[in-house]
Amino acid sequence: METRIALVGANGIGKTTFLKVMLQKVKPLKGKVKHEKVLKYAYYHQHLSEILPGDMTPLGYIMDEYEGLSLEKARSWIGR
Repeated sequence: METRIALVGANGIGKTTFLKVMLQKVKPLKGKVKHEKVLKYAYYHQHLSEILPGDMTPLGYIMDEYEGLSLEKARSWIGR
């Protein structure tokens, strides 16, 4: 079963920073974040051009990021 959530709110209130903390891209200023091993985190980056290398296709990028992902599943993700 897949569950999805959406983070919505005004610009500048910390939605992206919150996601970066959850993805362990940045450390929280205070407190701790406990990550459950069974959870899988994924998000759609608002500035894809900043993270997609210029010599890669979106399909190639996803296949590199998610080792073991089938080609069909990767294409399905991109299609969404």
